[in-house]
Amino acid sequence: MYLMLIFVCVIPLLVAAQVIRLGLVDDDELRKRGENQSEAEIVIPALRGSILDARGRILASDTITDKIILDPTVSGFSVNRQSYHQALATASGISVAELSSKIRNRKSGRYLV
Repeated sequence: MYLMLIFVCVIPLLVAAQVIRLGLVDDDELRKRGENQSEAEIVIPALRGSILDARGRILASDTITDKIILDPTVSGFSVNRQSYHQALATASGISVAELSSKIRNRKSGRYLV
């Protein structure tokens, strides 16, 4: 009987002491830890899976490609044209003459992919 009375009286006191400790003593540290956890940023690369047929052969899959998009109508392009042509030819793996020809004969009035 006395044991039960001790539990009924002591346990609420222990819970109250813990609440006071968390609310007053460890307040700043717990707040910082909570902010760090809620603001954490994890980058998860999204890749699609391959589409397979019934025999397990790949019908479609993702491919990674790089594109260089050029806008020769931007102001300042014509002034530094030769250096831009050289840098773009090196990056794309084609000759400067071929790149110049593609820029002159582009189908779009503005962009070249």
